[in-house]
Amino acid sequence: MLTLGAYPFNFKLFKYIDINIGVKWLQIISSTVTGNYSEFGLAGNAAFDFSDSEEDILTTNQIGPTGRIAYVIKLSDKTSLTPQYNYYLGLSKEFNKYISTKFRQNHFIGIGLQIKI
Repeated sequence: MLTLGAYPFNFKLFKYIDINIGVKWLQIISSTVTGNYSEFGLAGNAAFDFSDSEEDILTTNQIGPTGRIAYVIKLSDKTSLTPQYNYYLGLSKEFNKYISTKFRQNHFIGIGLQIKI
């Protein structure tokens, strides 16, 4: 997966907490889907086995809002350690067919090293 994000709204709380709000674009380069899907309702029932499908089920381009909260731990004047939480909510559909109303949600917890050049 290839992602590109822009965070035009940036806020700082209590000197050490960064809050960033923006938009992210995702390009799926390669995917493999396995499993099955079942749907029950008044209009009828449906079932799909993704393992039997030869076609690409996932949408290759997706876009949506994203947010990031990070805590900056200063190690020196030029170096900081940054634990962070990032959330992405896809506004475009995740699947080409079958499940037409599902959208991607990503939660990411990580740690970064910032070095001023």
